[in-house]
Amino acid sequence: MSDAEETKAEATTKVLFKKAGRKNLRQRKNSDEEEKEEQLTLDEIKERQRLRQRPNGVSLVGLALGKKIAPEEELAIKDPFNVKTGGLVNMKQLKSGKMKEADDAYDVGIGTQFSAETNKRDEDEEMMKYIEQELQKRKGGGTEDAAEDDGDVNKYLTPEDAALYALPDHLRQSSSHRSEEMLSNQMLNGIPEVDLGIVAKIRNIEATEEAKQKLLQDAKNKKDGPSQFVPTNMAVNFMQHNRFNIEDNSDQRRRKREEREGNKSAQHQTNPNGVKRATDDYHYDKFRKQFRRY
Repeated sequence: MSDAEETKAEATTKVLFKKAGRKNLRQRKNSDEEEKEEQLTLDEIKERQRLRQRPNGVSLVGLALGKKIAPEEELAIKDPFNVKTGGLVNMKQLKSGKMKEADDAYDVGIGTQFSAETNKRDEDEEMMKYIEQELQKRKGGGTEDAAEDDGDVNKYLTPEDAALYALPDHLRQSSSHRSEEMLSNQMLNGIPEVDLGIVAKIRNIEATEEAKQKLLQDAKNKKDGPSQFVPTNMAVNFMQHNRFNIEDNSDQRRRKREEREGNKSAQHQTNPNGVKRATDDYHYDKFRKQFRRY
């Protein structure tokens, strides 16, 4: 009986495992009040920053012109190359000199911006302009435009002034044509190359060979001279006294004085006739001359 009960007890008892519970994830509760509070704090910070800024006052350009200038114009004057706004510049306006110049030269640092001639021309623009002018001439519209321009100019002039300022067509065409051809690059490109002949070529070759031979000869003669890499002392080229053979000045002066006195004494000991006289007479004359001085 005991064995049967044990088997029944084992069948009835089952092993049960505890189920793992789901983790509680942190979720933010939606509330409109928090968003409003954050927006209010941001607005307060921006307002404080705006109040903290100092007013700029009047710019130098505005003071010079005596009128208020828009910020865009002031930025264009201070930043002509648009470095602060991306650096995009219209190169056609830059080359043609149509960029806006500053009214105040001292604000920019130069008197005029992009107004100097750069010796560069936009060939495509010039070509299109020339084509349009030729088409207008062929269609007959060029003369009408010129007449309209003259009419607008002469509208505000008296008849005397209009006759004074009137310019003939042939002079106007020649002046414009001349101004187009006066540019150095166009003139040089339009000059044809002239052949000088075989004689000029032979002379150039002979002159070149002579110059080569002269250079080679100078290079050979350079080797015979002193080397440039040897250091030279320029003081050696000048006169230097031998300081070891110089006598003492005091001894030399004393010796010369003794020789001079000896010559004088020899002269006094002789007569004008050359006859030697007694020493008593010599000393007597010397004593008399000494007292004559005082």
